[in-house]
Amino acid sequence: MKRWIKKNWLYIAAVLAGTILTPYAVQMAARERGYSGAFGGEFLIIPLFILIVQLGYGIKDMFDEFKEVNVSNEFGRKAQAGEDIR
Repeated sequence: MKRWIKKNWLYIAAVLAGTILTPYAVQMAARERGYSGAFGGEFLIIPLFILIVQLGYGIKDMFDEFKEVNVSNEFGRKAQAGEDIR
């Protein structure tokens, strides 16, 4: 359980933040509309936060892949030029 929490702590934080902010967003939307009972985008705060976390992990993975490709290309160029790659 601890390992799962450690691995997914950012998602847990996003859900908690969204859960805390959603009631405030619903109140503000109802005040702005002048009535309550309508369903709007204020209920999409939790999925939005989860999407932002997923996007951040995707960007991190993309940069990690770029680094791997860049390092392998650098070794390839040195090997082709006959340089020592150590």
